[in-house]
Amino acid sequence: MYRSKFVASVVCVAVVSSAVVAPAQALETSLSSTQCTVELTDSEKETRDKAYKPEKVKEHDPLPLKIKIKDANEALEKHEADLVQLDFEKSLADSDVFSDDAKVKENAQAIIAGVEAVYKLSPKYKKALKACAQSKTYNSAKDKDFASTDSHNTSSQMNQATANILYGLLTTAGLTVLAAFLLNGPGVQGLLKNFKLPF
Repeated sequence: MYRSKFVASVVCVAVVSSAVVAPAQALETSLSSTQCTVELTDSEKETRDKAYKPEKVKEHDPLPLKIKIKDANEALEKHEADLVQLDFEKSLADSDVFSDDAKVKENAQAIIAGVEAVYKLSPKYKKALKACAQSKTYNSAKDKDFASTDSHNTSSQMNQATANILYGLLTTAGLTVLAAFLLNGPGVQGLLKNFKLPF
């Protein structure tokens, strides 16, 4: 019975832990006859959502995901102009973070975080717009400027997933052995009875 419970516990942890799959990091675009669509990974969607929380970022809409091919160059110019404006907004917010007014401080922190999130997506986004202007698709995983970074991020996540599996297996095995020892061995009372203080 003990061995079967142990095996079942280990298998359970392994199955649950292996469900942690490292998401792809590449920013891609799909192309129709007239339009490019920027496709984000889950982590990039989270970054974009974070960027769009402050109204100061929303009103500029610096990262539209659907762009007409004929407007791609114009969209790139607008994106560059938005970055300049958002950088100005961030410079104002940098001083507001020291405000005694809690609402002003909170708003400033949101603007700074939002602008930094736009900065994070911007390099790949600009390359996607340039490709769109030429009626081409784009995949940052195949871009030498980002391929190593995307590969490193995915590798790091895979290493973390492996570590989580091993940690789960070792923890389950240790707890199972301890429980079996207490149940089948002398028990807690027996251990305490034989335990002597060193003084």
